[in-house]
Amino acid sequence: MKKLFIVIFLFISIISWSTHGAYAAVTPSATPTPGGLEQQISDLKDKIASRVAQLKLVDKRGLIGVVIDVTQTQITLTDIHGNTRFVDVDELTKFTSPSAKSSCGISDISKGTTL
Repeated sequence: MKKLFIVIFLFISIISWSTHGAYAAVTPSATPTPGGLEQQISDLKDKIASRVAQLKLVDKRGLIGVVIDVTQTQITLTDIHGNTRFVDVDELTKFTSPSAKSSCGISDISKGTTL
């Protein structure tokens, strides 16, 4: 019984050692020149900056609530579920109010207004 166990163990060990490695061919790549590397970095910075600007404008959704506080760049309001929401305001932000029945600007908004 011991001999059979040893033979099986050796057989499994030899099989696992023979199928152990996987190999891949590596092709050499050209190293970028210092001027080209700086250009690549500059291009990458531009792409990242434009993507960040795009993502900031993507968050388009509506909120309904009562205004708690107003500044030139932010409105704090309580929504219909009682949560406090902070809304960053820029030139693309649009406001409507049931009392105004039309679009209004940030200067028309005061504390207690429903938006």
